[in-house]
Amino acid sequence: MIKGVVLKYFEQVAIDVEADPDRVLQPTEASKAQKKKQAQLFAVHGYDMNDMMKDTRLKVAMALESAGLMQTDYAREVLMKVQPPVQPRV
Repeated sequence: MIKGVVLKYFEQVAIDVEADPDRVLQPTEASKAQKKKQAQLFAVHGYDMNDMMKDTRLKVAMALESAGLMQTDYAREVLMKVQPPVQPRV
């Protein structure tokens, strides 16, 4: 009698879903929310690397520095000739 009750209970609570192995590799909703929360942890007030690399003067200065020429008169002359991305207000 108990065996019949247990079997009847198992039939009621049996899981009837398709096997989906790809679903196991997907991120959960909780982990997605965690990533969104981490991405917004700090606000950027200023410039990021992509903005900085748009400046031609910075690229030239970095090249001069890596060549060991940054402290020379030649470097000063070259940097004075390179136009800034936005002309300063006068």
